[in-house]
Amino acid sequence: MLDFKDMDWWDFVSKILRPVLKWFDPNEWQVRRLWKRIQAINALEPEVQKWRDEDFPRKTEEFRQQLQAYTAEIRAQYEAKLREYRACKEPEERFRLEEEVAKLDLAVKRREQEFLNSILPLAFAMVREAGRRTVKMRHFDVQLMGGIVLHEGKIAEMKTGEGKTLVATLPVYLNALTGRGVHVVTVNDYLAKRDAEWMGPIYEYLGLTVGYIQHFMETPERKRMYACDVTYVTNSELGFDYLRDNLVYSLDDVVLREMFYAIVDEVDSILIDEARTPHIIGGMVEKPTDIIEKADRIVRQLRRDVDFTVDEKHRTVALTDEGVRRVEQLWGISNLSAPENFAIYHAIMNALKAHHLFKRDVHYVVKDNEVIIVDEFTGRLQWGRRWSDGLHQAVEAKEGIPIKQEMQTIATITLQNFFRMYFKLAGMTGTAKTEEQEFVKIYGMPVIVIPTHKPMIRKDYPDVVYKTQEQKYRGVVREILQLYAIQRPVLVGTRSIEVNELISERLSPHYLQALALCTLVLDRAWTMHHQKQLTREELDQIRQVVNTRLEELEIGRVRQIARSLGLDPDPLHPANLRRFAELIKIPEEHMDKALARLEEALKDGVPHNVLNAKHHEREAQIIAEAGRLGKVTVATNMAGRGVDIILGGKPDPENAPEELCDDPDCDVEFVHNKEYHAVKALGGLHVLGTERHEARRIDNQLRGRSGRQGDPGSSRFYVSLEDELWRLYGDKGLSEHPWLKNWPEEEPIISRVVSKSIEIAQKRVEGHNFEIRRHVLQYDDVLNIQREIVYATRRKILEGVDMRANILDFARKTIENYAEIYLPETLPPDQWDYEGLLNTLNPFLPVGFFFRPEDLRGLPKHEIVERLYNACVNYYEEKEERLGEEWMREWERRVLLWVIDQKWMEQLADMDYLREHIHLRAYAQQDPLVEYRREAYEMFQAMLQRVREETLRWVFYAEPFVEETAATQQVRVHVVSEVSGGDGGDSGGGTATRTRRATKQKPVKTARKVGPNDPCPCGSGKKYKKCCMLKERQ
Repeated sequence: MLDFKDMDWWDFVSKILRPVLKWFDPNEWQVRRLWKRIQAINALEPEVQKWRDEDFPRKTEEFRQQLQAYTAEIRAQYEAKLREYRACKEPEERFRLEEEVAKLDLAVKRREQEFLNSILPLAFAMVREAGRRTVKMRHFDVQLMGGIVLHEGKIAEMKTGEGKTLVATLPVYLNALTGRGVHVVTVNDYLAKRDAEWMGPIYEYLGLTVGYIQHFMETPERKRMYACDVTYVTNSELGFDYLRDNLVYSLDDVVLREMFYAIVDEVDSILIDEARTPHIIGGMVEKPTDIIEKADRIVRQLRRDVDFTVDEKHRTVALTDEGVRRVEQLWGISNLSAPENFAIYHAIMNALKAHHLFKRDVHYVVKDNEVIIVDEFTGRLQWGRRWSDGLHQAVEAKEGIPIKQEMQTIATITLQNFFRMYFKLAGMTGTAKTEEQEFVKIYGMPVIVIPTHKPMIRKDYPDVVYKTQEQKYRGVVREILQLYAIQRPVLVGTRSIEVNELISERLSPHYLQALALCTLVLDRAWTMHHQKQLTREELDQIRQVVNTRLEELEIGRVRQIARSLGLDPDPLHPANLRRFAELIKIPEEHMDKALARLEEALKDGVPHNVLNAKHHEREAQIIAEAGRLGKVTVATNMAGRGVDIILGGKPDPENAPEELCDDPDCDVEFVHNKEYHAVKALGGLHVLGTERHEARRIDNQLRGRSGRQGDPGSSRFYVSLEDELWRLYGDKGLSEHPWLKNWPEEEPIISRVVSKSIEIAQKRVEGHNFEIRRHVLQYDDVLNIQREIVYATRRKILEGVDMRANILDFARKTIENYAEIYLPETLPPDQWDYEGLLNTLNPFLPVGFFFRPEDLRGLPKHEIVERLYNACVNYYEEKEERLGEEWMREWERRVLLWVIDQKWMEQLADMDYLREHIHLRAYAQQDPLVEYRREAYEMFQAMLQRVREETLRWVFYAEPFVEETAATQQVRVHVVSEVSGGDGGDSGGGTATRTRRATKQKPVKTARKVGPNDPCPCGSGKKYKKCCMLKERQ
């Protein structure tokens, strides 16, 4: 009979409704659709298994020929239109043809996708068989399902250990048949090289080429790797290679091919966590650093909440009125807000951020006398990256290390806009479903959850919540001791290096014995209080002493209290040891063996491995051992992604064959060590989280290190109400509730309300961060439109498009533009400023050689424009004839590339300044984003005008010399280099911080009288009073 009294009705109803609700789950519909295609692949497997080795590359070549035939008609149209475009010399007609070429290119790619969809079952069957023959790995049905999802340009969510690396080979092979190149994007260089070498035999067996990118590679080697059918590369190397390609002066230095298809591994980490950080290539700016050092000294004298306030939630600092007066007094200035003191104010604000928002061993580490940023999501060091806008220098001043020169932005792009340039984009990760809304909105990629090959049996225990961080850390160490005593492996995950090292220190004998004694004293005190042998006041006095941070604990007083309670002060006393074992909940069946290991741990400390950004050199070795019996691993988020912890340790058939399991009755499918079975019997790997992360995905990644491929495992998170998550985003009303205030701090809080509030806080942070990313993208989209125009123009020039018509068009537009200013229709001709027109045009067009103001008087406006334009054309043609047409085209190309680079760099600096201050428009009841778009458009038009004028200046006035010798090319480059003030042709190797030295523009002096509101003679497009007038006076 059923016992209805003890039945869990909620669990009972859930079990009944779960199968019914599955039918209404959209993800289940997708899974059922995919199963039908998998059946078609499985049906082809017996036939493909009969093929000989040479049949596979032959079939690949046959696929490629069929693809060419399938797309022949539309491809012929594309190639004909492309030839027409390249032959066209008229700018407007070329623009129209460019749009048609782009449409036909898109049509060719879509036609190719139709063919790939038709051969998908056979292609996947071939890859499966190639994997079985080469790397001894056969794709499971669920892996085939993941491959189909990736081919469709979606995100496949697959649990840890499900073989995502192998899954990628399926769509990579299929799409590489187009010959356009496929990029597999990983999170670090190690994985790029490992995956390329691991999966390489599959591609090579099928007749494809495979390569990988490492940060130290030079341009020729990078170009060769990107030319392969398949390239494994990190997101940062890919982004910087794109930026560098748009800074080179020759097509030979361009390394990337077209952006066709990319599969992003750990897609949530790259496209969400790193989306807020743009890739920036910078150049050194010569500025004195004494202002930064002085700001640091002054900030050290300011008082928090008196002179300045800190908002940790929004990561901002602000000076109070008192603080402003204090800074003015210490610096010796009268008005901090004066325009001439802006640099001082900026340095003070950066110094405040460095001291109060950026923590050592949390946000950065100091290594080899250098400040190195720590990635908050992966826990890895970000070599070569620097905070912008002087913040990195402020941190260097805070740490007292040499201050490096500030960087000026030369090229920049966000990962969001970079990856949206691909024709087709897909991703795979273990945690993406919680962010599906963002993936769909920004990238157009829905998330499909792929079933596991074997059922997931990991136990995820509820959070253990404490009031204080100290008690949380004690709880974590007690659980580590319990697991170590029974020899079960444990992975302890921390958010920062600081906490990582704290937990490591707490596992030393001194702190372990102090913890054991404090635990025993509290246990005895509470027992005596319940037995009415201690009053509440006496209990509280004991608790106050014992609950002090272990680093500040007076151990002598604790021992006195222990004696007064009738307790032996030695935690290693047999009675104490057994009671402590009971308190940390060591199971009775393990008690006898566990007591000896517990005593050993208290005497000598818990042996453990520490994995953080400071010790990353041993990462592979530490992870290989993390699943062994009794292993304790304390790691940051470095162990949260791309890490496969195998129970019993990673098998090593070459160096340790004696450790491999040789039991003939063993039914485990994969190679494993003998220890595997002992660890499995203990419950597998246990994951301990010391703090909830801002995103649930990161917590799930840590949990995912346990329970791989159907193995047992468990996880538990320890949380306190002093953690950053709760302090900044938690329910303040709940924190002040009398019930919670009176709760004993050494006791975990058992309440569904508190646990639910922590989950709500996490969701609140996720929403907050999504809004930040969306906000960043809205602003970056404005800059992205400008970037696409500039880079597309630059690429056309590199490809050798004839720019003669463009140069003459520049001349006509410039003349017409200034004719509108100096010869306005609103004034009669006798009031037109002919002298002003000629003086303004003279710096970039040789009109002064042919006309004087009196030559233009009495002529209609359109005739004046035509005469000036024709004079420029005649001068241009004479110069072209003198230098030779070929050399003139080369000169125009070099000048245009240099001018575009210089003006684009200035535009980036101006846009940075606008972006930083545009929020102030909100005080005038204006939408900052709308105003940003409007002003950005006006600034871009002004930049284009400056590009035209500067180009005309060099094309018409510069006189390059030509030597018909072997050194001709060198001489030409030398001329342009002297003009540009830097080597524009260096494409760099693989460093993330390529630098150029920025030259300071000198003021242009002019003999004629220039009015303050006249256009500046330097050609900047700005008014004279806002440009060179101040510089001349200085």
